Amino acid sequence: MIKKFVIYFLLVWLCGIVSFATVVSLDRIKIIFNDPPYDGGMVKALTTLVNSAASSIDLAAYSMRGHVLRDALLNAAKRGIKIRIVADDSNVWNFFILKSKGIKVRFDASPSLMHDKYLIIDGRKVWTGSTNFTHMGLNFHNNNSIIIDATSIAQDFERDFQQMWNGCFHEDKRADKYHEFTLDGTPVETFFSPEDGVEEEIVKR
Repeated sequence: MIKKFVIYFLLVWLCGIVSFATVVSLDRIKIIFNDPPYDGGMVKALTTLVNSAASSIDLAAYSMRGHVLRDALLNAAKRGIKIRIVADDSNVWNFFILKSKGIKVRFDASPSLMHDKYLIIDGRKVWTGSTNFTHMGLNFHNNNSIIIDATSIAQDFERDFQQMWNGCFHEDKRADKYHEFTLDGTPVETFFSPEDGVEEEIVKR
């Protein structure tokens, strides 16, 4: 039985030992690995999650190339879902398309990269991991993503998202203590970079 999750550390470790397409489910935690090229599992998991939204989607994304997530978000907006996006300003085309359709988008215009790849669905579910929301990232690169169904953890990601939505990126973000949760008996810890000293926390383990 897995006793502890340190999300990014665990994902990197598991990616090193799993070389085939699979979904690992642990109660309300689901881990998805893709098997390029064109495995389809990552795309299916992502679109299924976005299509399940009933009220809101918050997205923090370094990049969005290709149509998969863009079209899923446009369809969600047509269904009346409230969508907010924070994005890095280095890959802007799809974000401008979404903005032109009335979806709210704010950019990190600093020299540093806003390299997040997470979604918060209905204030309850979180998608995060290594996968860039691009054609290559979803279909041709070995990646892993995790879906966590827990309001408490979603609220923790919301605090990070809200700081960026309010214009605080990188060193301007507030450094909170890392947050510890218990999900169906499994301890879960969340860390955000750079304010939570992620590298140091990984070294400790």
